[in-house]
Amino acid sequence: MVGYAVGLGNVWRFPYLTYNNGGGAFLIPYAIMLALAGLPLFFLECSLGQFASLGPVSVWNILPLFRGVGITMVLISVSVTIYYNVIIAYSIYYMFASFRSELPWKTCAYWADQNCSRSPIVTHCNVTTPMETLIHVNKSWVDFNNFTCDNGTEVYQPGQLPSEQYWNKVALQRSSGMDETGTIVWYLALCLLLAWIIVGAALFKGIKSSGKVVYFTALFPYVVLLILLIRGATLEGASQGISYYIGAQSNFTKLMEAEIWKDAATQIFYSLSVAWGGLATLSSYNKFNNNCFSDAIVRIVSCCRPAPNWGPYLEQHRGERYKDMVDPKKEIDHEIPTVSGSGKPE
Repeated sequence: MVGYAVGLGNVWRFPYLTYNNGGGAFLIPYAIMLALAGLPLFFLECSLGQFASLGPVSVWNILPLFRGVGITMVLISVSVTIYYNVIIAYSIYYMFASFRSELPWKTCAYWADQNCSRSPIVTHCNVTTPMETLIHVNKSWVDFNNFTCDNGTEVYQPGQLPSEQYWNKVALQRSSGMDETGTIVWYLALCLLLAWIIVGAALFKGIKSSGKVVYFTALFPYVVLLILLIRGATLEGASQGISYYIGAQSNFTKLMEAEIWKDAATQIFYSLSVAWGGLATLSSYNKFNNNCFSDAIVRIVSCCRPAPNWGPYLEQHRGERYKDMVDPKKEIDHEIPTVSGSGKPE
């Protein structure tokens, strides 16, 4: 469930919503909605799945009137899986593309157009002609006639970063509109196929295979988040970003808008993966008498205690220092000495 709850909804969508909704101010409605709706729904779905030991469709036999809710959960999971795998295909492509010595989207290359620039583009400026006439013209005319813009008269417009144009022109090969489907991008199709193969391999033997895969899928996102945290904290201007997110630059006037509360409530479903059916499915494998919370505590405590086969207590673990140690299992308690000197009664 830990691996199921950490995904694009946390790594991608949450920072975007935080940025659009006043920075640190968004954390207030998010925490409120998490306490009032998110955690109760999470606990309810896990409890229902564990108690019934059924999936999201059959579990609603508890109230046949709501059986359509379970069917809708499955349909949502199917649709989410389809578009998630498309995004994973993009990620796989960028992973392969990043193996080059220089990132291909670092500079404007052959695939870029005249709007590609890492700095603002001059569109117009003032020019003084040989006749001492001051005219305001576009930059292409200035370049064509070998003139020079007068200092301080340039008019700028934001250019498209090479990373943006690389995404549109190389990775996606985006067409002009919805009416033009374009051609199949073969390398994206292969990456999508690889994404589905990975999903199929993880679910090949049901809970037996997915339970092993989750050791990687549950831990790896946290490793990535830690790397991103260290990388982000060391970038120039990181303190300003932190101040905007959780500091004095947060826009608390956003709390008066209903949109921020709607976004906070919606984000709960992405953060905890409630109402998708997956929590009921995963918790259905947990035995009825097992308390998921106490089991977790017991496992944490057991990880902090020595294992039973540790130390020189067992004979196979004794080195030179403990070679003369008597195995406790071979000792005879309460031996009674006899006249013959034997340790055992005759």
